[in-house]
Amino acid sequence: MPLDPISYSLAKKHSKRHYADGGDPITGWVSPSEIGPYSDLTAEILWRTKNIDGSSRLNHVFRPSDDTYGRLGTSLYRWLELHAMYVRAYYGFSGGGSFSQDLLPSTDNAHNVGNDIQRWRLIRGVTITAGELGFEETRCGVCGKKFEAGDSLVLKVLKVDKETLTVPVHLSCAGGSLNQEYLNDPPKANEVKCGEFKVLNEEVIDGESLLLTVRFWDGRTVNVPIPIDADEDEVKKRVVREYKRLKEIEAERKRVMVEAKAKGRRSWKGYRGKVVE
Repeated sequence: MPLDPISYSLAKKHSKRHYADGGDPITGWVSPSEIGPYSDLTAEILWRTKNIDGSSRLNHVFRPSDDTYGRLGTSLYRWLELHAMYVRAYYGFSGGGSFSQDLLPSTDNAHNVGNDIQRWRLIRGVTITAGELGFEETRCGVCGKKFEAGDSLVLKVLKVDKETLTVPVHLSCAGGSLNQEYLNDPPKANEVKCGEFKVLNEEVIDGESLLLTVRFWDGRTVNVPIPIDADEDEVKKRVVREYKRLKEIEAERKRVMVEAKAKGRRSWKGYRGKVVE
């Protein structure tokens, strides 16, 4: 409904006072249906960041009355651009987008992209320069042994699709085949029992004994009979003892093979590693 001439004149004078830095404050509720410039041309609405006499700048805050309530825009009515020096999002971004400038941390060597639980599926870049190159894998994909400081590693191709996917392995294992069991089923804290091995199967062989099938994370598998009432320490001792015995047998076989090769002889499998003329 149009204003009468007197009301229009009063409103115009009131607006001029505010436009000219008028000092009459607005108290109480302000709840218009629309807020914006009364103009047919593009205009700006200024948020004052000065003190009363304009001699200094102040960081006045524009905030909701209650924490975590209120919205700026909707899914249907969005702001075209937001210009700011800093944008702090406490619960993340959604909807995607792009950057026209560098994306930098607030200080050097600070903050992460993703974490152990929430990881980015794919990161693409023309050039990636890293101070240190890290992998999630902590064990060799061929022999299953843990990587240690000073190990020499190479990358072995796991799969070629749209990208070439690789995993680290020991340099000495470069000629071996990747063990999918290590790649698909790496050791987890709740799976490792009594040290660096995993119990694959338990079978009752009589009323007083169990036959454990145990896989160590270097790929060796042993079958160990133990008393059915053995505690964890006893199980560990027996498993480790059997593991060491297996390694000794392997070392002896290797020694015999090396000696046989040096003498130009052959060592037949199935003959307990003895040299046969």
